[in-house]
Amino acid sequence: MCRMLGYVTKSATTIPTLLGDSYPSFECLSKVQHGDGWGLAWLEDGFVKVKKAPVAAENDPLYHDTVTKTLSNAAILHYRWATMNLSVTLENTHPFLDSDIAFCHNGSIPSLDVLESYIDSRRHDMIHGSTDSEAYFGAILSSGFEDDPLDVLVSTIRKLVESCTYSSLNAMILTPRTLYVVSAYNDEEIPKGFPKDYYKVRYQNLENGIVVASSGWNQKDWLELPNNTVFEVAVDGSSHVIHDLYEL
Repeated sequence: MCRMLGYVTKSATTIPTLLGDSYPSFECLSKVQHGDGWGLAWLEDGFVKVKKAPVAAENDPLYHDTVTKTLSNAAILHYRWATMNLSVTLENTHPFLDSDIAFCHNGSIPSLDVLESYIDSRRHDMIHGSTDSEAYFGAILSSGFEDDPLDVLVSTIRKLVESCTYSSLNAMILTPRTLYVVSAYNDEEIPKGFPKDYYKVRYQNLENGIVVASSGWNQKDWLELPNNTVFEVAVDGSSHVIHDLYEL
């Protein structure tokens, strides 16, 4: 279980600048459960870059240096909560990067055997950690995401919904052209002691662009991204569309 934030803006910015006074409430999510690693993926000169570490963001000087100095018009940020007894290592820290595709996930998918059956042999060799999240990414890539991103993403999620046990398939994918945000979760699998909106994803239209994020912090007046949808946001700001998983 984790927390995620992504944005697309008309002009390059940093996450603290974009969120303004709300930023400290988001950073607080890296405390306690969500302190098992952080990672930032961003677009720079047409390429996706990643920096991450298997430590709590709040206490890491590298995190603060990265998040305050990385200017971009598109990025995704991840705070990790290592569930299912998965180790806290750099290899298991999100976002995962393959070529120019960065991926992060919030949730657990215990059906690892099913996930791995969807990964082709070439992608198996490129998986370096032990998480269900990286296997989820591998399943998406194995289905041909690079050639037909939206259709492949939607069809893969449908397949996982039908064949896997999961708490949430919520995810963010950043490419040089598009930010994709997946909202697909099981309301009956909210972690004990957490609010009912734990898996809800919300977004806000800003004058400078769009920001979308997990719950648990100051999101007053944000709009809810419906369950079982994919939010497609062009990084050039030309379009943003919410797709229903079962209407495409």
